[in-house]
Amino acid sequence: MKVIHKYRHARGFTLVEVSVAAVILILLVSNVMMVMRSTSSAYASTAFKTVLDEQAEQTLDRITLAVMSSRSDDVLPNMKAPSSASSIEYQTGLGVENGVAVAGDPERIELVPDTGEVRWTVTPVGGNSRTAVWARSVKTFYSKEEANGIDDDGNGLVDEPGLAFAKEGSRVSIFLSLLRSDANGTPYQAVKKAVVSCRN
Repeated sequence: MKVIHKYRHARGFTLVEVSVAAVILILLVSNVMMVMRSTSSAYASTAFKTVLDEQAEQTLDRITLAVMSSRSDDVLPNMKAPSSASSIEYQTGLGVENGVAVAGDPERIELVPDTGEVRWTVTPVGGNSRTAVWARSVKTFYSKEEANGIDDDGNGLVDEPGLAFAKEGSRVSIFLSLLRSDANGTPYQAVKKAVVSCRN
């Protein structure tokens, strides 16, 4: 009896099959990389905007606390809407001594247009003044405002700067607008507003 052995020949991948598989793999990897890149970019943009918004909020909080702790008569200038000022001078009320109100040293909060900084300055009587920068990247004009003699953003003020104050009676309106670009050059804006009452 004769035994016939059948041999199976191992068949490999053809060059065309390998090429198709390589193209599919490259497409999959590039799609995954694109999704990862856009997710990373979205996260970076959100983080950048959040930091800018927090800085604007923190600066506005400092300004409102300073204004709230001062007497209305000590807050200058008296700029009523539609006019505004880019600086404010005040004295913090420290309390009452022997029936007389005691005020702190003269202080000033101002926008420095050349540098776009919010600066706080205190000048002790008979001493040297101290200055601190509370924020940077303040816009030249607030929100959507432009130098055209019109209330562009509908807030009651005309051509107000990126840091603006308007005072009526014991109430002070404070407007702050920061503008900064991220690493990709995309501009982000943080716009804040507060209305506070001074101590009477």
